[in-house]
Amino acid sequence: MSVDNYLRKQLGRQGKAYVIGCLAEVRVADVDALLKSVKMRVKGVEVQLFDADRIAGRRHLEFAVLNALSALNQGYNISRSLPVEIMLYTSAQRQIQRAIELVGVTPETQNIAFILIGDIGQSLQQAQSILREATQGITGDGILESRSEDKLRELMEAYNISRLELETERLGEVTDADLLTSLILEKMALLVARS
Repeated sequence: MSVDNYLRKQLGRQGKAYVIGCLAEVRVADVDALLKSVKMRVKGVEVQLFDADRIAGRRHLEFAVLNALSALNQGYNISRSLPVEIMLYTSAQRQIQRAIELVGVTPETQNIAFILIGDIGQSLQQAQSILREATQGITGDGILESRSEDKLRELMEAYNISRLELETERLGEVTDADLLTSLILEKMALLVARS
């Protein structure tokens, strides 16, 4: 079963669903105000935003949601908040401030990735529309899966993965992007082990 199907099944039992997306060419002057605006206008939706250039694809975010839900359900969570726990797992960090510095959105962020978790129905679509409107962004899901050299360098620097580590882990005909994603997921798994 894919991570996506597993998450849909787990959240579905609670009458909830999730959406992962990306907006390009955004303008976000105040992240906290943006998050509050979405939460005030759409009740019952959890929102987390990320700098999309520091996300290794949809799979990266799916594993973060999976680990955060497991941590909260099994009592080994670092934070009491699902969005913060997702941020911690996405960044593979135990410190909230470090996680925000690593993958958080700043006024300079041009592309954002987002995770919305809420009741099944219109609330997630509504929240997505509000995000798009408030950031003046355009849907840019391709950015999340980008495999450009610039993005790979950005990810390697952000997650402290050297070229030597990348080459040491290589087995067969694996792309740098796939290998890098696997190494980031491994760092996320180690966060669970350190809990």
